[in-house]
Amino acid sequence: MAMRASLNSLRRSRVAFGLNQRRLRIESHPLMPAGSLRGARGRSELTVALSYDDGPSPANTPDLLDMLAGAGAHATFFVVGSEVVRYPALAARIAAEGHELGNHSYSHAHPRGLGDIELRREVERGARAIADAAAEPRLYRPPFGKRARAATTICAQLGYTSVLWSIDSGDTMNFSAARISDEVVSRVEAGDIVLLHDGGSRRQRTLDATESVVNRLSARGYHFVTVSELLGITPSRLVERIDLST
Repeated sequence: MAMRASLNSLRRSRVAFGLNQRRLRIESHPLMPAGSLRGARGRSELTVALSYDDGPSPANTPDLLDMLAGAGAHATFFVVGSEVVRYPALAARIAAEGHELGNHSYSHAHPRGLGDIELRREVERGARAIADAAAEPRLYRPPFGKRARAATTICAQLGYTSVLWSIDSGDTMNFSAARISDEVVSRVEAGDIVLLHDGGSRRQRTLDATESVVNRLSARGYHFVTVSELLGITPSRLVERIDLST
């Protein structure tokens, strides 16, 4: 009973999230050690994880990788399995240059239109495609961040970790590169995970915003690491930020 009461208490904790200040609940897996509920926030060192969804894309990923290499920065790319099948060399390059490959499903189908069996199949097919091209992913991010609870259960069964983000850059909205950069820099704290996108057609504003964010935060002493490095994730440690609308 005491453990159940403790978990219920944890599920009532809140943090601010996103451009419209929607509220998130932070939930933990029972095996997660105490003191890690806010992900890596509160770390003494200035580290942040940039994460990119929906790729890889020849229109964006190569230039982004060149930019990150020039800055000595690492990031996590949550790639779509079907896009990895189309562009396996890009996935291999991401891994070869020291970045992390995360699984963003196989087809990027909206999770709300899928049953649990279909969701699991999306996770498994995505993981296989990524492993065939480069390396087996240990992280999973559900498309649109939806049905995150179901993703947590499925990933726990498969030995993966389901992770969302703490700062939405707003790069999928009609924002200028300067505003995207400001959205990140004005809110960032050590230990944050930033959501960006590199999939699809040319995303010049995201590329320009990334360069600006890296330059501005580097000047403040920040270092850019992968999500797994940031959170110290192992298969028995699950950290998830869940949108209350899921």
